[in-house]
Amino acid sequence: MTARKRPRNKAYRPRLPGARTLRTQPWKLRNVFLPLEEILNQMEASGLSDVDQRGTPIFQSTKDSCWYTSAPAINGVADAYEIHAKRSGRPMPIEALRRVANKLHYGCMVFASDVVAMRAALDTLRAETMGMTEDYAHSLLQAVCIQIELERISA
Repeated sequence: MTARKRPRNKAYRPRLPGARTLRTQPWKLRNVFLPLEEILNQMEASGLSDVDQRGTPIFQSTKDSCWYTSAPAINGVADAYEIHAKRSGRPMPIEALRRVANKLHYGCMVFASDVVAMRAALDTLRAETMGMTEDYAHSLLQAVCIQIELERISA
């Protein structure tokens, strides 16, 4: 005796490729937030950050194993969420990121309270990022890249 399947009444509606949320792509979130967390972990463990020959704080990316300057990277993330705050109308906790980036840039001492505040801000930003679509996150990235190029040209 064969069982007869009921017909499927639900219509197939394909989604646009960029309409997927970043919640379904945790590797992209990890590529953004893991280097920042590793900078904080290192500062908590040793009290210092890796520096190059000139004394500039640097970090190694887990994605491509290259070394990058810490302060501009943190400021870049803060710039992206500042643009997101303007677009969405929701306040983003980027002050802690800017404070740590400025302290690293000028060689000041980063206190434990700064690290705790930045961790809390990163948790909030990660939760906000999970609701973003792939296309929206890409547009934020493009806006930050354009902003950095305009600042470089005007300087």
